[in-house]
Amino acid sequence: MGNSRNIDTMSAKERIRGVMLNQKVDRVPFMPFFSSFMAVDSGETLYDFYTNPEIAFRAGEKTMERYPWANIRPVHSWGDHGAWEFGGKIAWPEDEESMSPSTPEHLITEPEQVDGLPDPDPEETEWFHLRMRFNDICVEKGYSPLLPSGSIMGQMASIAGAGNLMLWMAEDPDAFHRLAEKVIVFNLKMAKITLEKYGAARCSVMSDVALESNTLISPQMFEEFCLPYLVRLHKFYFESGVRTTMIHLCGQHKGNLKYWKQVPLPKRTIFSVAEVMDIEETGAALGEDYILAGNIATDTLLGGTREEIIKETKRCLEQGKGRPGGFILMPACEFPPRANPENLEVVREALMEYGQY
Repeated sequence: MGNSRNIDTMSAKERIRGVMLNQKVDRVPFMPFFSSFMAVDSGETLYDFYTNPEIAFRAGEKTMERYPWANIRPVHSWGDHGAWEFGGKIAWPEDEESMSPSTPEHLITEPEQVDGLPDPDPEETEWFHLRMRFNDICVEKGYSPLLPSGSIMGQMASIAGAGNLMLWMAEDPDAFHRLAEKVIVFNLKMAKITLEKYGAARCSVMSDVALESNTLISPQMFEEFCLPYLVRLHKFYFESGVRTTMIHLCGQHKGNLKYWKQVPLPKRTIFSVAEVMDIEETGAALGEDYILAGNIATDTLLGGTREEIIKETKRCLEQGKGRPGGFILMPACEFPPRANPENLEVVREALMEYGQY
């Protein structure tokens, strides 16, 4: 495969900073989008990783040392939460069959139950305590503390069930909006505490936008039911002075792209996209103010042959690296926790071969 040795002339930190500032860099950066993989690769149990921020941070540092060519930072978060914060249950992963924490049962299932939900104080929830403990470590070690996601749909689904949310959009929109109001108020409370403690210039926000996918809802439903809350939270972040922002468009969002121009986002926001999104089309729709990241198919990373991984990585690089607004190589979604680490080395080989400028 030609010359696949590491010929970097910049550090991972210098490279990503260069892309963020829209400056010339030596090659395309690679963000592996690690979470549970850090625990598996570092030999930590998933239970310890998710219940102990100190262990999670240590696992992140080990992973960074193992893959210095990639842009990695310690993380401690998961997607399926929301009910826990509002008094529900959480199921911790006990083996590799359940790779991250999850909601074992929804808090409510009927529209009339929305008003009976509590209005929790974040500082009295274990979820917030875990986040702030991890944020404290991040700040101590020179990393940005993390703010709550700018999307509330995942939390709402944890509380009421994704199917019920879709049903309420059609049959009881008022119940949907009442629940959304409770969740966004909780997120704003968490955000204000976080910003007051650390300052906006230090903080970053990553918004996982999954249930807003056009596979699940139409662009018109996105505009009516999701966009107002994305605008509200991101407007608060933007006006507070937060400038490090990433949006992960999980799934197919082609019909929603035009609405993102209404969301107040800082220039150089990173949009990462799934494999069903065309890199060139998405980049053209979003414009050159934003950085695009993507979109190596995760099933290829998990079970593909060496040749398939090289071909898929090359595709992404050829479509994205010439983009004027900037490009970051990245999996289409979280790097598969059970992927063979050797597959990551294959990505590195292809990146060194085809990702140079």
